[in-house]
Amino acid sequence: MKQHQTSCLPSFKHHLEALSRETKALILHFLPYDIPLECIYLLDQSYWCTLLVQIPFLWDLDLAMVHAKVSGESSDGQKVAKQYDWEKLTRQVLKPMDVVDPDVVPPLPRAHTLEFG
Repeated sequence: MKQHQTSCLPSFKHHLEALSRETKALILHFLPYDIPLECIYLLDQSYWCTLLVQIPFLWDLDLAMVHAKVSGESSDGQKVAKQYDWEKLTRQVLKPMDVVDPDVVPPLPRAHTLEFG
C-alpha cells in the first residue's frame, strides 16, 4: 500500500498545483488543523511560510525579518525562501506539546539544614 501511495504523490501534486489559488485555499481551509510532524512536501514552501506567519501564538515573531528572508537572495542568486524548510518549521511549531500528567508529582527538593559546630 505504501508503494502505491508514493507512486501517486507526484501525479496528485501536479494536479494540485494546477488548481487556482482560490480553489487550493478552499481545499486547505477544510483540512484538519491537527497536522502530523512528518513532512510530505506536497504543498509549495510558500504556503507553509504563509501559514507560519499566521500562527496566532507567535505574536512576537518579527514579520519584517521573515519577509526579508523570504524576499532576499543568496550569494549564488537562489531565492532565500527556497533554502528554508518552511513545512518542517511550521509543523514543528504547530505540534502540540506533551502535557505532564498532573497525578505524577515530582519529589520536592529536600531542605538543607545548616549545622553550626
